Amino acid sequence: MNEGTIGLTGMALGVGVVASVLIGSLTGLGIGNYAPTMAVTYLLGMNQRAVFPIMAVSAAVILPAAAVRFYRSGRFDRRAALAFAIGGVPGVLVAVYVVKELPLDAVRWLVVGVLLYTSVTLWLSSRNTSGAAP
Repeated sequence: MNEGTIGLTGMALGVGVVASVLIGSLTGLGIGNYAPTMAVTYLLGMNQRAVFPIMAVSAAVILPAAAVRFYRSGRFDRRAALAFAIGGVPGVLVAVYVVKELPLDAVRWLVVGVLLYTSVTLWLSSRNTSGAAP
């Protein structure tokens, strides 16, 4: 188990805040928050159990601001939004009763896998020019 710190001070705190702002700006583009936040907190020497509260608070602050633009423009599927909102309830229950019981090393490697998959997928889609305007 990672026995790192649960708080940051000085330069590490500044790096963490700047990284959190950058990650938050990517969240508005559809890139997840949890895995990058976990990677940054590990690199800063924090305890692996400290990542969830940090990620949850940053999502609670950033996502509503990003969602306002889409809501006002009407460019979203209301049925899908409702389905995700309703589906979030069992998702939280699964997280509380199942995921929290998983070994943290397994969760860490799952997150690494998600980061690698997402990185490759984004890189490949950036190289795809078939849908680009001439």
